[in-house]
Amino acid sequence: MTWYLYDINGYVSDLATNSGLVQMSDWVDTQNSTSKELFEFFDRGYTVDMETVAGELGKIKTDRSISTDVEKTINNLIGSLYSCKDIAIISDGQVDEDEEEKEVKYGTAESGNYGHSGRPGQVGGSGEGGSGAGSVAGLISALHSQGGFSRSINGIVPNRGYMVSRYKQHEVKMPQEKIHNGIIAKFAKEHVELLRKPNHYLGGWISKGKVYLDIAVNKSARHEAMYLARKHNQLKIYDVVRGMEIETDGG
Repeated sequence: MTWYLYDINGYVSDLATNSGLVQMSDWVDTQNSTSKELFEFFDRGYTVDMETVAGELGKIKTDRSISTDVEKTINNLIGSLYSCKDIAIISDGQVDEDEEEKEVKYGTAESGNYGHSGRPGQVGGSGEGGSGAGSVAGLISALHSQGGFSRSINGIVPNRGYMVSRYKQHEVKMPQEKIHNGIIAKFAKEHVELLRKPNHYLGGWISKGKVYLDIAVNKSARHEAMYLARKHNQLKIYDVVRGMEIETDGG
C-alpha cells in the first residue's frame, strides 16, 4: 500500500509505502520533539501549518541515528509540505487525481439531514478513541463504502443515542464524485470551535448522488433529538444503536 500527500487542490506527491510511513512515524516518536504541530500531523494525518512541521522535521533529521531510508522519506516529505496549499493530508489515495475544480454548494432545505446513514461511527479502521495517519482517508472510505460517518474531533465515534443536525447554516453539499480528503479536512478546520463542544461530531452522508457534510449533535433521548430536528427543519434523525433513520413527522 502506498501513501500520498494531498492539499486542498488534490494530489501533491507520493509519500511512502505503508511500512515506510510507519518507520518514519516511529522514528519521529523517538526524537521526543516538543512540537505540537509535528505530533498532531502524524497523529491526525493532516496539518494546516506546513511550514512549522517541515521545519521541525528538518531539525530532527540531523540526528545521526536516522537510517538512510527514513531520511530519504523525511526529505521527500519536507519538500512536499512546502508545495502544499492551505492544508497537507496524508492519504491512501481515495481521490481522483484529475478531478475538476471543486464545486461546493452550501446546504439548503432539500438535503433534509438524512441522519448520517451508513452506520455512523464505523470509519474505516479508526474505532472509538482512534486516530492515526489514515484518519482523514478513513472517512472517505466510510463515506463511499458505508454511506456515511460521524466522528468527533478526537476521533471518537458515537455508539448510542440519536444523531441530529442543528447547524443547517453550516451544511455543505456537492456531487458525490467531487468529494475528497481536502474538502473534509477543510470543513473540519473551518468549524473546529463547534467540533470542540461536547457531543458534537463531524458528519457526512450520501443521498441521491450528493455528499453532505455538517456538524451533528448526539442526544441521548429520542424526544430531544426530535425536538431539535423539527426546530431546525430537519427531515430525519438517526438512531445509532438500531442503525436506522427516523422521520421527524413520525416522532
